[in-house]
Order: sequence, then C-alpha cells, then structure tokens
Amino acid sequence: MLDDTNAAAGESAAMAPAQLLQLADTLARRQAGGSGGYSAEALLLHVEVLRQQRRVSDAADLAADLGAKVIPLPADQRSLHAALLVRDRRGNFTRPGI
Repeated sequence: MLDDTNAAAGESAAMAPAQLLQLADTLARRQAGGSGGYSAEALLLHVEVLRQQRRVSDAADLAADLGAKVIPLPADQRSLHAALLVRDRRGNFTRPGI
C-alpha cells in the first residue's frame, strides 16, 4: 500500500514527454557513434524520435544521408522518405531530398 509521500515522489520523478524525446535522441546518437554506425532499426527509431520532436528536416537529412547505407532495398528507402512527407502546422509540406 502506497502512502501519500511515495505517490508524490513518484509523480515528481516522472519525466515530461519532451524530456523523454530529448533523452531518446541523445541515446540514439550515442548508440550510432559508439557502435560504428546505425543499424536499419536504429535509424528508423532515431528518425521517429526526430519526427516526434517536430524536427522533420533533421529526420529527412538523417534519412537522406544514411538511408542508402543501412536500408538495402530501394523500395524501403523510398518508403522512409515518403513517411517524412508531412504537413506542418500551417499545412505546408516538408519535403526531404528524394
């Protein structure tokens, strides 16, 4: 049974979503740098973290720079680029270099 002090400590220990995304971004960059590069799964995860942070141009740059190196099938590379064709808050399309 939890008392009020434990509940309050648990609530204050929780991180905000923006902080969690920043942590995920940092960990993904460290993982890629320490292991000699991205795996396909790590690249997709990092791209999704950047998208959730609304850093679509950074995600598109990362996908354009590394997609061909770690994603062997051209169709899968194009699928990744297509997933990055998103609308921003004003309704404009953000287009990565396809």
